[in-house]
Amino acid sequence: MTADARQPPDVRWALLLPIKPPAAAKSRLALASADDRAALVMAMAMDVATVALACPLVELVLVVGDSPEGLEPLQRLGAAVVVDPAGRGLNASLRYAAGLAAARDSSYGIASLVADVAAVTVDQLTRALEAAATAGTAFVPDAAGRGTTFVGARQWGSFLPEYGRHSRRRHREAGFVELDLDDVPGLRLDVDTLADLTALQSLGPGPRTLTLLERLAGQIQ
Repeated sequence: MTADARQPPDVRWALLLPIKPPAAAKSRLALASADDRAALVMAMAMDVATVALACPLVELVLVVGDSPEGLEPLQRLGAAVVVDPAGRGLNASLRYAAGLAAARDSSYGIASLVADVAAVTVDQLTRALEAAATAGTAFVPDAAGRGTTFVGARQWGSFLPEYGRHSRRRHREAGFVELDLDDVPGLRLDVDTLADLTALQSLGPGPRTLTLLERLAGQIQ
């Protein structure tokens, strides 16, 4: 789907940010210590949450995790933390969080954004939300072309994410519109490898991530 010239519907959004426990996340990043990986996970999540909280279309930000442990900095920013008591996996936990948001206000559109797109900007997120409001259900593929960074549904009952292996293909097969937005590299670049970190540095990450990457510069090549 290319950018639509129509005026997007007026949708107020609840944005879900899924995050693994910082101490256990990003095991594929060959940094010197688990503490460095945990610090990077939290720095990226805080930068993404800051963008979400600043987005004029977003009224509610929910961090969705397996445990509240280590997520207090995100709460201090203004996000709420949701833990699925059944621990049913990412997609089911996102649906659980969507239900909680809808219980607060059933008119919310529901979107999810992975918490490691640390170069995302308010403008990029706003454009994705506007496009999703027009499309009804939509997603943005990741920079690698196989995964997904953003999923949005104008009505909460249609928020049925398909994150996981080959999620780009699965979202297409489920009927989500793939958003072909120009110039949103920060929205598409999630971080799994050292090569991703190098690409992130070239895009210009948020301030917390930038500070940490400068400290870890010797480990990123």
